[in-house]
Amino acid sequence: MGVAKTVFSRYEMKFMLTKEQYENVVKGFGDKMELDEYNIGGNLYTIMNLYYDTEHSDLVSTGLKREDQYRFKIRLRSYDPSYPTAFLEIKKKVNGLVNKRRTLMYIDDVNPFLIEHVDVPYSKIIKRQVVKEIDVIAKNMALMPKVVLCYDRQAFFGTQSEDGDLRVTFDTNIRARRDELDLRLGSHGQRILDENYVLMEVKVDKSVPLWLARLMSENNVRKRRFSKYGTEFSQYVLKRYLQEEDENERVFSNV
Repeated sequence: MGVAKTVFSRYEMKFMLTKEQYENVVKGFGDKMELDEYNIGGNLYTIMNLYYDTEHSDLVSTGLKREDQYRFKIRLRSYDPSYPTAFLEIKKKVNGLVNKRRTLMYIDDVNPFLIEHVDVPYSKIIKRQVVKEIDVIAKNMALMPKVVLCYDRQAFFGTQSEDGDLRVTFDTNIRARRDELDLRLGSHGQRILDENYVLMEVKVDKSVPLWLARLMSENNVRKRRFSKYGTEFSQYVLKRYLQEEDENERVFSNV
């Protein structure tokens, strides 16, 4: 495996595909794209995220209001629940441009750092500037763990030098839970996206290569706004509202 990147700055675009569209797009990649090294033997790999937010979910709420508004997320990301470490990330986005900075951290140190503001013991795995940046936010926003979001990914990298740092990912089986907020407990959760759809993300330095734009146009692939955390939050709020409505109905029916 290569050395994991800790700083990303790129444009990200999302598309919702049917299974048929997904199969046609991947087939159309030809020799212009190759599988990520983590897709060993062509198999999908699982990504597990623990999102941190305020008591009233201010971070996700801001992102749902306006797509062009500056917003950011704080999350802990793991690729293997047996590992004692994970990536603590801050992901910022405005007008489609994403800047992501992250540092490895021992999972046992994360909640004390974010919630109790305990200093992180520095070591060779810690990126000090990232820790300082997140520390300022944590002290001003009273963060807490809110939801675990997991999904299975197939990722491709561009092979053509003229395409720059092109990356295309396909996420399926997107699931979430609001209990057992510890990535070491595994990737189980309730599905938040219909199993017949695949979330495609195109990540580029500047613009989508012409060949890829044509491929998506030929398969009627259209850009769509979609946030995994935002979708889970919207479903969670709706579920709570419906539960409260049912409870009120039961109370008044007994009066």
